[in-house]
Amino acid sequence: QFRIDYLESIGFVWAMKRVGREAYPDQYSQPDPGAISRIVEEERPRHDDLPPSAPEALKARVNVGKRLAKALQEYLDNDSVRLIQTYEKPKKVDPRWKARYTELVHYLIEHGNCNVPSRYGPLGTWVRKQRRDYKDGRMSQFRIDYLESIGFVWAMKRVGREAYPDQYSQPDPGAISRIVEEERPRHDDLPPSAPEALKARVNVGKRLAKALQEYLDNDSVRLIQTYEKPKKVDPRWKARYTELVHYLIEHGNCNVPSRYGPLGTWVRKQRRDYKDGRMSQFRIDYL
Repeated sequence: QFRIDYLESIGFVWAMKRVGREAYPDQYSQPDPGAISRIVEEERPRHDDLPPSAPEALKARVNVGKRLAKALQEYLDNDSVRLIQTYEKPKKVDPRWKARYTELVHYLIEHGNCNVPSRYGPLGTWVRKQRRDYKDGRMSQFRIDYLESIGFVWAMKRVGREAYPDQYSQPDPGAISRIVEEERPRHDDLPPSAPEALKARVNVGKRLAKALQEYLDNDSVRLIQTYEKPKKVDPRWKARYTELVHYLIEHGNCNVPSRYGPLGTWVRKQRRDYKDGRMSQFRIDYL
């Protein structure tokens, strides 16, 4: 228990999870200044000097305690280290992933959803990879939370040449606000002693928080989404479906003969698509 207490006092994490080639903590822990202070008191020698008659083993043990107490006290006194840790703690995903995620947020603001086509350059490729990683169980919970907060859909179903979400998801303003708080810098400036890699990572977090805040502040985007969400089938299909409803009103059923012009051809295609498993659940529900 002594070793456990010592390690946990400085924010030691007990489990790591591999995501691709990187390893991330399963959960984040922060050093506890109170516990560190207690250890400093325990390890600091009670007297300045041991008597000359003290055994060599005892002298060595006391010197180890002195160095330990000195190191822990240096941590407590070092404001720049503590400041850096306020940025380090929320590092749940790597900067390159965050940068691409920020692009996805901008796509959401522009298009009202996160359904980026594969042909949409690097972002489309990245989105496809997220779905594959999720399906294969290779995605961390942090990335899942970030993506789901903006209404990311994990599965798409191909209908003809088009791909549609298997189910619809809506961004969660509360979850987005929490991520903004996590990513927004705790202080205006990092100390000059901060590593360059950390400065770059903080800048990525700033851009991410700014993009998410822009989404939250953009009423027109939120309004578009109230119309986008029900868009489960394309307009041409809806127009033909409306013809079928009129046929139902007139004839009392949907059994349109094949010889009944374009509507008959369309009805026959719906049955074939359903039989071949190429019809989305949304179209099935409508029919």
